[in-house]
Amino acid sequence: MPLKSSRLLTPELVPATTARQSLRDLADSDPGQRRAAARALGQSPEAVPALLQTLDHEPTEAVRQAILDALLTLGGPQVVSGLCARLAHSDAAVRSGVVEVLSMMPDAVAEHAEALLRDPDPNVRIMALDVLRDLSHPAVSQWLVQVLTHDTDANVLGTAVDRVSDLAEPSAIPALRALSDRTHDDFLRFAIDDVIARLTEIE
Repeated sequence: MPLKSSRLLTPELVPATTARQSLRDLADSDPGQRRAAARALGQSPEAVPALLQTLDHEPTEAVRQAILDALLTLGGPQVVSGLCARLAHSDAAVRSGVVEVLSMMPDAVAEHAEALLRDPDPNVRIMALDVLRDLSHPAVSQWLVQVLTHDTDANVLGTAVDRVSDLAEPSAIPALRALSDRTHDDFLRFAIDDVIARLTEIE
C-alpha cells in the first residue's frame, strides 16, 4: 500500500478542466481509469468531498488505496473530519485504510482523539484505539489512561489494554491496577495482570 510515501508529496493546483475530468472519471466503469483519476485528484483540494464519497462505495482495492493516498497527500481539516467519520464504516477494508491514513496525521488527529474515544459507539472507540497504536503523539499514553479509567465496555477496555502493552508504557500501571480491581471480567483481569507484570519488569 503506497500511503506512507505520500507524506512527502506536496499538493499542487491543477487546471480546473483537468480536475473536472478526473472527477467525472471517478465514476468510470474501468477501475484503472478510476485509479488514475484518484491519483490525479491528489493535487486538487476541491476534490476532497468527492474522494470521500467515492471511498464509501468503491469496490476495488487498488482504487481505494489510490483514494486514500490522495486524501493523505491533500490533508487538512476536511480530510481528517471525513476520515474520522468513516471509522464507523460498514466495510472493514475501508475502516482499515482509514485507520492507516489517520495514524500518519498525528497533529490533525489529536484534535479529534478525545471525542472519538468518547463516541457513543464502542466500535468507533475501538477503531480510534487502533489509530493510537501507530500514532506518534506525546498524548497517546494520556488518552489510553483516560480510556482505562472511564470506559465501561469490556471490548474497548480489552483493546486499550492491548494498546498499552504495544506501547510498553509503565505510566499506565496505576490505571491498569485500578481497572483490574474493579472489573468483573475474568478474561480482562487476566490480560491486565499479564500486562502489569511485563510493564513492571521494564519500569
